[in-house]
Amino acid sequence: MTTEMDFQTAINSRFFKAWGSLYFKGYTPLPYLILNATLFSNGIKVDGAGYMLIDVGPNESHSFDLTTGELQVPSGGPGALRPPRL
Repeated sequence: MTTEMDFQTAINSRFFKAWGSLYFKGYTPLPYLILNATLFSNGIKVDGAGYMLIDVGPNESHSFDLTTGELQVPSGGPGALRPPRL
C-alpha cells in the first residue's frame, strides 16, 4: 500500500488552509482516512485542521480541503503561547 499526495497551503491573517488530492494505491479499500494539517511557528502549534475521507477506494484520486475557521494569532506574534480552544 502506498499513498501519493499533491497539496498546496495558504495562510493569511484570517485562515490557514491546505488542499489537494490523495491517490491511494492498494488492493483493499479503507473505511476512512483522517488527514491533519498543523501550523507551527518556532516549534509551537498555532492552529490546525482535520479532514476525514470516507470509503477510500484503492487506485482512485480523492480531493481534500482542510481549512481552519478564524485564525487567532496570540498577542506577541505567531510563536506566543495561547490558551487551548474549548
